[in-house]
Amino acid sequence: TGEVMSVKELLNYVRTEVIEYVLRKILKGAELGLIDPLTRFYITWRWTYGNKRVFFDEARKLAQASGIEITDLWNNGLVKKEKEWISVLGPKERKDLKGIRKKAEKQKLPIVDALHYACILWEENKRKELEEFLSQTGYLQSEAFWVAAQALSEILEESKEKKLIQGLLLSKRDLKFRKQPSIMDYVKGE
Repeated sequence: TGEVMSVKELLNYVRTEVIEYVLRKILKGAELGLIDPLTRFYITWRWTYGNKRVFFDEARKLAQASGIEITDLWNNGLVKKEKEWISVLGPKERKDLKGIRKKAEKQKLPIVDALHYACILWEENKRKELEEFLSQTGYLQSEAFWVAAQALSEILEESKEKKLIQGLLLSKRDLKFRKQPSIMDYVKGE
């Protein structure tokens, strides 16, 4: 635009553009605006670092470029800080997932939170709860949710998380295409 930028502003701009470029490649052209910042961070972390832990400053830069502040993530159960090291946790490692259902009743969940909880429900063979949860959150019919799950499935190395996501993806057809009762079904007495 011709405006003067500081070096710090320029570096932040470049990081953000790189993150968006990477996400467009990973998500294969899906609408980035539908992917919330926390899920952007998670997908980019898994693509960049996998399950490795990294120094705080590297994690901070990735989070900032994704549109979030890493220090805001300490209490959400997704990010673990040990001294100067940062780890991002998968669905089996998170301890906060039981509270996700209650949180979903009050606010829109980030895709990654809903995905992790859905993976646990799938693993526990709680198909009815899984379908109810995904319907309640609006993710059952959400293209962004399933695109994010597919992208993670493709970029993750062999792991328990990858197997959980792949299992959830395989159950998508049963969940998605199961007929949901409408008000007209009740009127018709069906």
